[in-house]
Amino acid sequence: MRRSGLRIGLALSGGGMRAIIFHLGVIKYLAEKKLLEKIEYISTVSGGSISVAFMYTNNNMRWPTSEEYLVRVLPSIRKILIKEDIERRLILRSVIDILHIFDSKSKKLAKTMKLFWRIDGKLGELAQSPVWDINAVTYESGKRFFFSQERCGDDQLGYFYGDDVNIADAISASSGFPILIGMYELKRERYEWYDRYGEKRVEPSRGKLHLWDGGIYDNLGLEPIFENILREKRELNYYIVSDAGAGNRGFVNYGKNIFTRTKAIKRLLDISMEQVDNLNSKFYREYIEKEGAGVYIRIGRSCDRKSRNNLSERECKWAENYPTNLRKPSEEEFDRLLQHGYESAIKV
Repeated sequence: MRRSGLRIGLALSGGGMRAIIFHLGVIKYLAEKKLLEKIEYISTVSGGSISVAFMYTNNNMRWPTSEEYLVRVLPSIRKILIKEDIERRLILRSVIDILHIFDSKSKKLAKTMKLFWRIDGKLGELAQSPVWDINAVTYESGKRFFFSQERCGDDQLGYFYGDDVNIADAISASSGFPILIGMYELKRERYEWYDRYGEKRVEPSRGKLHLWDGGIYDNLGLEPIFENILREKRELNYYIVSDAGAGNRGFVNYGKNIFTRTKAIKRLLDISMEQVDNLNSKFYREYIEKEGAGVYIRIGRSCDRKSRNNLSERECKWAENYPTNLRKPSEEEFDRLLQHGYESAIKV
């Protein structure tokens, strides 16, 4: 990869704790190569959104330099993740927080992340570069809805300036997988809406928008990357996609118990998401192979380079099948997932 004149677009997939830590390992490798300073755009979904939120909130709301990430930011994130079990905290708060008993699970997740992961701050506090899109999907329009320091909204409904939107709320919407977390409600009348150019006022219907996990729409966060590729005048010239989606579970028996219907709905969503991701990644891989303009990093694949320190095939498959949840990892689990992300990025 040439180093001069690089303008990198980075896409980080969803995948719960597995994705959070895997992406941190990918970014560790980029930092060692002094590439964090070359990143001008970031598109994230679910776990990927949490990874980037951690980076900002552990660096005074600034995108870290490569040195800052390696010396201070990554060790700080590791300490938080292996200490606080956010999933357990969320369950407990759902039971004992009587004052907010009617809040959605998504709202409770945002509050829990603020309290115990110290993910706080507003979109308006972020620097203008790199531009960061936190992706969700709008139930009402079926379009990609994103939060960023530039604007928030979707192509059909219009956009608003979300300076006062809490980062924890945005990433909670990005992580709202059906059944597990659920929708995030956004009151439309709280904001002034505009067309995509920010010029013409758009009068939104009153009421709420219901935002769900961006992974349902595009778990790789590739739509804005495609948009940049297809532009005649491209703002970016190199693309890095980190895919920490779950491994293929192969043959799955249909169970017959009280939870069958819920499990079946989740299974069907997983199948649909996997097929969309396969099509998106195929188009992306064909483009970067033809143009030499990027890399596709996939969890579960062993490092190409031979070294005694590299993870084994078995350990890589373990990482790919690590549960999609927000439970606290052990120190060993954190370090192994981080190392796998790091080794997977060597092809950059």
